[in-house]
Amino acid sequence: MKIKMQAIILGGLLGAFAGGVWWQLGLVSALIGAMAGIGTMMILVRYFPHKQIAYGVEGAITLGLIGGALMPQNYIYAGIALGMTAGSWLYSGIFSCWLNRMQLKGWYMELPGKMLWRPLLAAISVMITEIAFNPWLAWPVAILATTSWGFILVQNRKRPVLGAVLTLLGSILVIWFGIDIAPVLFLPGSGLYWAGMVLGLGLLALSLLALFFPRWHLGLGVTILILSILSYVGAAGGLVLGGLLSLLGGCLILAWAGQKIEKNNVNLAQ
Repeated sequence: MKIKMQAIILGGLLGAFAGGVWWQLGLVSALIGAMAGIGTMMILVRYFPHKQIAYGVEGAITLGLIGGALMPQNYIYAGIALGMTAGSWLYSGIFSCWLNRMQLKGWYMELPGKMLWRPLLAAISVMITEIAFNPWLAWPVAILATTSWGFILVQNRKRPVLGAVLTLLGSILVIWFGIDIAPVLFLPGSGLYWAGMVLGLGLLALSLLALFFPRWHLGLGVTILILSILSYVGAAGGLVLGGLLSLLGGCLILAWAGQKIEKNNVNLAQ
């Protein structure tokens, strides 16, 4: 997707959110906010480097939301303004330079469409973390949500890291369901407690094995798929999402072709 199109979509969404949801002034203010957001993004795209814009907007959204959540009721807008200012400078400067260094060293790769998906994913991560946990945790969660994938995909060339991470997340949900949810929703003797524990720990162990023994990816991937399907029978799929993550992770581990690519590159070099 072209930079201008990303800027238009991002500016429209953020402007509509600010005008319609945040200020709660109705559809008219949402449309006005969307137009203002689009105009602002187009000006930024025209006069500033695109990479700095992407990271600057991400930082402004992340720390702006956190600043507003941490401030008392009477100083919410001041907290948002301070957070947006600090975040835009911090992310477009220090954070952007750090990621550039990681990329030059071969430890990180930029994903396409970062001007659109990074700020939106950061905003979603911050809001969910603030509601479910604590505003102080929102910043590290947002950084992990937006940045970890670049490090994971680089390492995925050597071992099935992406599939293993998704399986690991799914196993945690399956275990959590077995420990916390199943005893509340069902009878203690229903067996769901042990099913969630056994299946979740099995998926957890297989995800770690995939990281340390990438040559076994075919057998590990098939086994993960089987346990993921069984988790829907024995542990409700870890609230459905856990099973889906494990299924996706198992498919990625099964289809991983990193070693084949390396062998082909070696053969071509010879």
